[in-house]
Amino acid sequence: MVNFEQILFANGCMLDLTEAPAQRGRAFNSTLRPEPIRVSVALAPKHVERKEIIMQAPSMLQGESLKRLLQGAAAGAVVTMFVGFYWGGWSLGSTADKMAKERSELAVVAALAPVCADKFRALPDADAKKVALSKVESWKRRDEFPKEFVTLPGESYPSSALVDACYTLLLAPKSAALK
Repeated sequence: MVNFEQILFANGCMLDLTEAPAQRGRAFNSTLRPEPIRVSVALAPKHVERKEIIMQAPSMLQGESLKRLLQGAAAGAVVTMFVGFYWGGWSLGSTADKMAKERSELAVVAALAPVCADKFRALPDADAKKVALSKVESWKRRDEFPKEFVTLPGESYPSSALVDACYTLLLAPKSAALK
């Protein structure tokens, strides 16, 4: 099948289908209407065998240059990921899940800390326990609070974050506790 939109070769001469034979070699004349070229399908070649390369790839995509191009692309991808994850704010899904869990736990602690402090103050010997609590090391405070006051819902052990928040509310001056 022959594509007649392409340039045809006839008797070693290149013919453009948009150019009238009468115009070849003359200056352009806008008043002259080009005559259509009539081409016989029988004269058109069935296939054109060309031994030369039709289009060469740019030198950047050949040999050593191609190797350098691919190395540059790989290095650029690595630098983009490094900058994106460290300074661009990108994160993996697992990191986002971890951050969401931590923030939700902090919100629960912030909501339960005043409840814990109120329950602690309601204890019959609250003043004596408060004095004992102020003398205890920070890592032993968990033992001074009743377990049910500082255990988060769904957990079986006391939350150290809730212990610290409750301790801060109990021993802070009233003006600081109101903030």
